[in-house]
Amino acid sequence: MQSFLFDQLFYIGTWHPIFLIMLFAFGFYLAELSFKKALVIRPIHHFKTGKRLFNSSFGASLSFLITYALNFNFIFYLTFCIFVPYILVSKTYHQAQNGY
Repeated sequence: MQSFLFDQLFYIGTWHPIFLIMLFAFGFYLAELSFKKALVIRPIHHFKTGKRLFNSSFGASLSFLITYALNFNFIFYLTFCIFVPYILVSKTYHQAQNGY
């Protein structure tokens, strides 16, 4: 059985709203960095600044809502914010290279 302290620390459903806002902002920052790094490795011309910012904010928002609704821990959220933009850019790059 898990302790109350473990629940308070790791599961974001029990966090104060200020900490949730800070966690969301940090997740958006990580998603933006992940997009930038992925675009350096696999350059795609239609991922300009506006579309990249939209995808970063949408990805961070969606992963935050999923994490909060299902009461996952914040480590899952941060991992989700890092890897989903990278996977999206990689998949789009391979589709553009293969023509489908």
